[in-house]
Amino acid sequence: MKSKIASLQILRAFAAILVVINHLWGDSKTAFAMKFGLEYIGDFGVDAFFILSGFIMGYKTRDDSKLGVSTAFDFIRKRIERIYPILLIVLVPFILIYLKQTHPFSLYEIVGNILLLPSFNNNPQYHMLIGPSWSLVYEMFFYIIYAAIMLLANSKKQLIIYSSSLLIIMVLGVKALSLQGPELGMVNFSHMIGDPLMINFAMGCLFSQLFLKLQHLRISILVSSLLIGAIFVFGMWLSSEGAPRFFSFGLPAMAIVFLFSVMKPSEKKSYNLLVYLGNASYSIYLTHFFIEVCGGIIFYHSKINKDLYGITLSIICIVCGCLFYSIVEKRITKAIQKFELRPQGFRQRLNQWMSFKR
Repeated sequence: MKSKIASLQILRAFAAILVVINHLWGDSKTAFAMKFGLEYIGDFGVDAFFILSGFIMGYKTRDDSKLGVSTAFDFIRKRIERIYPILLIVLVPFILIYLKQTHPFSLYEIVGNILLLPSFNNNPQYHMLIGPSWSLVYEMFFYIIYAAIMLLANSKKQLIIYSSSLLIIMVLGVKALSLQGPELGMVNFSHMIGDPLMINFAMGCLFSQLFLKLQHLRISILVSSLLIGAIFVFGMWLSSEGAPRFFSFGLPAMAIVFLFSVMKPSEKKSYNLLVYLGNASYSIYLTHFFIEVCGGIIFYHSKINKDLYGITLSIICIVCGCLFYSIVEKRITKAIQKFELRPQGFRQRLNQWMSFKR
């Protein structure tokens, strides 16, 4: 397995913090939040997450991988192990609240939230109980496509080209034929298949191939940071001018992913802190919604300054996300890894079973 690119963990931190600020501060619609675009700043973070996801999948797929059923199954298993344990822990209280408040409740909605399924019937009531987890539905859809292409491709290059082409053709075809459904709760399948956000995964995959020729390129942290800041501001300006999301966030996010990928590493404590925040980004991304809901309930009738509330609760969300990562996520990850390394771990037993069936 290829090593982790530390600077990309900083990008994860950057993207997660943008989403937190959007939801905890930007949604307050204060004059300050509106002036600096905080109400849509999280869109930049989501685009960066999707591009990065496509890039990491392409980057971590080894050139000598023997593609096929076993590899595709192994790929999906690892994605499930990464996403679902933490999701289910955070999801439990929201399911309990849903069951208490909704009569009659929808069994499909509960199952769909657990399995990260979209709505296939344009149901306007269907939604993710953890608001930000709609993006995980997109992620899983991309992973399924990537795994399915593994069954057909003969090499890593074919895998990346075929999966990226399929995503691009799917989105453009649905758009051209006016087949895209309404957005609804951001998890309507007929909308997803025509959403340009899906192209972000393709851009990330394709960049992973280009990165093989650029991985020895290194740009200083100062220069990279200045360029990233300039591109970010430019993208936000484009969005404020009404430019389509693909041009205001998608392409600038692609440029930012490139700059982070070639950023020189550092041994400074501040750099390592940012890498830690990146490692904790998934926990921050999921748990901040719980804190947002709790904060809304506690301070609903309060006359506290909304800007102060937004920045304070944003910081609290980041800190709590880090604590959740250190106390819960890291331990679960280590437990899964320990289980996989056992002589008779899940993968070994599966291979024995498949050999027996043959």
